[in-house]
Amino acid sequence: MSWLNTTARRLEQVQVALSSAAAAETVLGSFSGLTWTDVPGPGDLNKQLRSLRDTGPTLSVDVEELEGGGSNIKLWMSDWTTQNGAILGSNHVIVKKRKILRRLLQQV
Repeated sequence: MSWLNTTARRLEQVQVALSSAAAAETVLGSFSGLTWTDVPGPGDLNKQLRSLRDTGPTLSVDVEELEGGGSNIKLWMSDWTTQNGAILGSNHVIVKKRKILRRLLQQV
């Protein structure tokens, strides 16, 4: 449980040779409208895992254009609910972050 909480909360960052628009499009293409919904939050993109009680975690993404070309992408869990010390839906955040990073790196 502790490993899941720590891994889900960890900031992931990657730099790719994509424009910020292409990187944002790749990130958005990694989300399903059935399981993730847009919510307000601290990132450029903020998606909350749908749940029966609106307790799903929020995954936030910042996409920054780099001066020399390419983009810097940051992924982090910006909001969550705990139950008995466990972050609800943390496993979904871990899988989604890995999927996004893999898709971004495949685009290069």
